[in-house]
This record gives sequence, C-alpha cells and structure tokens, in this order.
Amino acid sequence: MLTIREILAATCGTLLRGSEDLAVFSVSTDTRNLEPGALYVSLVGERFDGHGFAADAVARGAVAVLVSRDAQVPENAAVVRVADTLQAFGHLARHWRRKLGIKIVAVTGSSGKTSTKEAIADLLGRFVPTAKSFANYNNEIGVPLTLLSLREGPEAAVLELAMRGSGEIRYLAEVAEPDIGVITNIGMAHIGRLGSREAIAAAKGELVAQMEDGIAILNGDDPYCRELGARHRHAIYFSTQGPENAHVWAASDLAQVDGAWQFRANWRIPGPESASASASVPASASETCLGPASGRDDRWGSPAGSAPAGSAPAASGTATVTLSIPGTHHVANALAAIAVAASLGYSLPAEFTLSPQPVGGRSRLIAVGDVEVLDESYNANPESVRATLDSFCKLPCPGRRVAVLGDMAELGDFSADEHRAIGRDLDALPIDVVVTVGEFADLIAEATTRETIRCRSNGEAVSELGRLLRPGDRLLVKGSRAGRLEEI
Repeated sequence: MLTIREILAATCGTLLRGSEDLAVFSVSTDTRNLEPGALYVSLVGERFDGHGFAADAVARGAVAVLVSRDAQVPENAAVVRVADTLQAFGHLARHWRRKLGIKIVAVTGSSGKTSTKEAIADLLGRFVPTAKSFANYNNEIGVPLTLLSLREGPEAAVLELAMRGSGEIRYLAEVAEPDIGVITNIGMAHIGRLGSREAIAAAKGELVAQMEDGIAILNGDDPYCRELGARHRHAIYFSTQGPENAHVWAASDLAQVDGAWQFRANWRIPGPESASASASVPASASETCLGPASGRDDRWGSPAGSAPAGSAPAASGTATVTLSIPGTHHVANALAAIAVAASLGYSLPAEFTLSPQPVGGRSRLIAVGDVEVLDESYNANPESVRATLDSFCKLPCPGRRVAVLGDMAELGDFSADEHRAIGRDLDALPIDVVVTVGEFADLIAEATTRETIRCRSNGEAVSELGRLLRPGDRLLVKGSRAGRLEEI
C-alpha cells in the first residue's frame, strides 16, 4: 500500500486533486490489466500517450492518476502532476523497493541474462522466498513494474537489466539499488549501436559503478569483466576454466550421468576486511527526486552467519551440481548462482540440482513428432550462437544434426565479418546440414563447407525442413528477435 503523501514525496509531484491520505494498492501503466484501487501512470512513448487512457483507467477502478500534462480525469480520482511520468515511475519503484527492504540481485551482460536470472532465483529460492523479473521486464518500464508488483513475503528478488545504449543500466541500477550485481559477460551484442566492446563494457559496468558498497559477481573468464572488477572494492569472480583468479569455478567438465548433466563446483569466497554497509536504504531515509515468489525448503538450512545484504562472509565448499538443461554456458550461469548464494552466507549441500524455469525461445527441448528441437529462437549474438552450437553438438543424436541459423542483429559494421566467422566455426562441428534464413545469414552459408540450404523467409525454411527432416534428427533454431524464428 502507498499513500498519495508517499507518492508526492517519492516523485516530487504536485497534488492537483484529492487527499494525501488516499491509499493505492497497486500501480499500473496499462488499463487492460489494471486492478481496482490502483494508481494509473500515464506513460508517454514514441507511439503512444497514456494520458489519453486516464478516463478509461478510472472507469476500470483506478483511484489516482499520475500525469505530466493536462488530461481528462474523472472527478472521483486523485491527480498527481509530475515533470516526467517515466522518471516519476522509476522514483516510485525505488521508494517501494526501499520500503520493502529486501535483497535485490541485478543481472546484466551481453548474453545469458535471463538464464542466469532463472538459475539465481532457483537457487536462492531454496533458502528464502524469492521473486524474479517476469518474461522480458528488463527495461525502464519493466524493472519498475517488477519492483512495484512485489508484495510482502519475498525476502529477495532477482532482476534482469537490459540496455541498448549508455546510461540505461545506470538508471535501472539507480531505481533498483541492487545489493548484488552480476555481469555474465561482455560480448558483441549492441556493438552496432555502441561501436566497440570497450564501450559495451563501460555501459554494462554502470551496474558495478552504482554499487559502491555492494557485491559484484563477475565472469572471471572475460577480460572486460576482470577490468571492471579491478575498480570495485568487492568483486567475486566465477570461472568455467578452473581456480586460477576465480572464487567460484567448475572443477570438471559438463558430463551426462544417468541422462542428466553434471559438473563439480568449488567456491572460496573471501570475507571483507570489514562488513560493507547494505546497499539498501531504510524506508525512513530521505527521498531524493531524480514474478511469483518461490517457497523455502528447510533442508537447505539458513545463512552461515549474520551477513547483511551487501557484505560477503568467508565461505568455501564443493558440490556436485546437476543441471536440468544442457550446455557449457549453463555451467557459467550455475556458477554465478552459487557465487550469489555463497556471498550471502548460505550453506550449499554437497549435491543439488539446479532447475531454472524454461523461458520461451531459450534452451527449450521440444519433441516434434520423431524430431527433437532445441529452441533458441529468442535472440542471437556471436557469443550466444557459439555457446548454443557447442551445447547442441554435445546432445546425443541418433540421426543428423540440422541447424537453422538466422541473422544476428545490431552488429553494425561488424555484421559481415561476424556472420562469416560463425560459418567458418561450423566446419569444426558435427553439424550435418545448415539452413540459413536472412540476408546476413547467407554469409554463414557462404563461409562454411557444410551442406547448406539458403532461405529467404521462415515459411520457405519450414517447407525445406518438411522435406529434409527424418525420424531421429535433432534440430536447432537460433536467430535474433527481428527474424521471428519462433515461427519455424
């Protein structure tokens, strides 16, 4: 619950109509899913203006409306005016985050954000009720919505932070005020917009820069992540390549054991010289204007010490980890999750299974008749394509391996070279047939010596696959969102 008085303080707004004592019980930006008793926020975008839906919001039960200009709001609703409704929306979410006082883990990176978020939420959920970002709620609208949807009950929340340019991660971190920030890797995604991996690292590194007293969990195998960690007072590194320069590492390669995927994990988390202050700010602190919870399993015990959020107690251990989804890149995700849990002081058992919730278009195995499909259609960049191809080729396959590859978007001047590089990589992999869809994907076909089928549309690819596939074959589908390869 929030009062209008709280909303005014959090947003530096002006009350045009209504009582400061009025309470709202939810916050909505969309009249289609608005609940009675809600505050409706009139967001303005390139192709929409929420002010035009204010009357409809009140008709559907909104008791207050946040506006940045004149709007037709029925007399029975309170009206708060602010300079910018999007900025005010973020400030309100930050106020609610502070009021709840829960631990926040924020995840960003060029690839693997969603899978890592799911792994962390799954592991933390064994210790405390844990909420997480829903679907792709990872931008300047989705992150505040996630925070404002939280109710009393969860003791932790795992948020995904996405960006397409500089300054965006900084803003999201200012809103979420994470206690722990995780960077999965620094790759080529969005290089067409930012121009270099150094610029991408700087943009992703805004998360670390915003957490002066928090814990940074970083990919120790990524030189850009290590450079970011060198500038942070409390950096924890995870690595799939062994213990050198890592606090959490894989002690063995991913292997199939009784049909499941397993590896050994070790961790050695250093204790700080002195406990860092929590990144959380109490609800009583002065304001500055600027998914469902999982239950606790008591078998997993409680924190090893009285570690506040934002500090890292000394912890060490080893465990056999079973993954419900295959792939070396999921080992890195699991290590990041272990780093988060161990840094917070939780004692992990000697054996456990990680079962991240499957997300559409990411590492989903689907049986279509007698053909098994690895659905990776949600998005693609050079690093994620290579990781997916590696995983695909490690899966047992009684028939042929067929890979459908679409364009990798937003690579700018690097597009041609990166697509050709993927084609050359295919020559070293046990892929039988490559089906390409898209103009840049054609360059993959040109660069590989594998059997290729070039298609101009998803419909053409479906027709070709209908003729090509045989019982026992395994199919991979991987491409950027713009290609809509989920249609295949």
